Amino acid sequence: MSQFIDVHSPVFPWHLHPAQLYALAQEYGLSGDTLLQAAGLSNEDISNSELLISWHQYRAMARLVEQHCPPHWGILMGQRLTLASHGLLSLAVMNCSGWDQVLDLMVKFKNLVTALFYVEKHDTDEHVILLLRPEFSRDPITQKFIECFFLAIYQAIISLAEFRDLIKSGTADFRIYLQHQKPDYNDISQAAFDQNIEYGYWCYALKVHQSYLQTPISNSNASNPVITNNMVTLLKGQMQQMPILTGELHALHSLFGKQQFQLEKCASRLHTSATTLKRRLKQADTSFNSELKLYRSEQAHLLLMYTQLSQDDIAQQLGFQDTGSFRRFFKAETGLTPIDFRHGPHSHS
Repeated sequence: MSQFIDVHSPVFPWHLHPAQLYALAQEYGLSGDTLLQAAGLSNEDISNSELLISWHQYRAMARLVEQHCPPHWGILMGQRLTLASHGLLSLAVMNCSGWDQVLDLMVKFKNLVTALFYVEKHDTDEHVILLLRPEFSRDPITQKFIECFFLAIYQAIISLAEFRDLIKSGTADFRIYLQHQKPDYNDISQAAFDQNIEYGYWCYALKVHQSYLQTPISNSNASNPVITNNMVTLLKGQMQQMPILTGELHALHSLFGKQQFQLEKCASRLHTSATTLKRRLKQADTSFNSELKLYRSEQAHLLLMYTQLSQDDIAQQLGFQDTGSFRRFFKAETGLTPIDFRHGPHSHS
């Protein structure tokens, strides 16, 4: 599985998000030496503009932040980030004429935003849904980085005059959903997102109405559509030369999407043994059965909400032995039968 990134892969440019976490921690009294020691780094290391660190190192600093900073430090971190911190992606965004182009760049070149997650886009009749999933770790502390990621994106969106007033008014068909339960700092979160965030959902996602994606970005740097398209095409060409980093969890879920649901077969497709795969998943704070359960739950929600597939077809697509097994699984997950969910208010949220 050496071709996939994991918790030890050096994929986080120090000068972007880790440096911001380092600075935030110092603002709350943590010494730089303590943070660097936890990450196994020196002052000489962080003066290297090309330094890359691993999630193992990044997490070590984050755990210190978790102990010493306010519980809403993920929100504080997100408020520190702007598109300017995203390098080449920032240049691409500034030359997009609409948010359809921006979202396309985020999905296809998400490593320019973060190596910790990947984004999957789903188009429905009325909405675009961006699902956020972990690349290689389900460490509970990643919940803070999810809040950080969504807030950085949200701040970028409301920086545009075309969306600011509409979204801040609460009348927009725009919503950010977080899977973990409502925190004690919910009031702070709601204020940061202008009440456009909901906790305790079945996935991590951003939902926006299709019509918004066609709204022109008037304060972009593009002087006309031809220049815009040429610039975006050029930047895409440059970004395509960059390696696309795929994490172990991402690779595993891709196999689930190809209806590979057995541990041994997945391990073989990933060019490793079942024993090694189980060990690597344990290092990622998860297990094969947990990942399969999460995949089936998420896909079942999507298929029930946004397709007309029958329960029989969904059960077959998700690898259940029979429809009854699928019904029992879904009710255990949600407290509702698939039919009750599909026709209830839950499917329209």
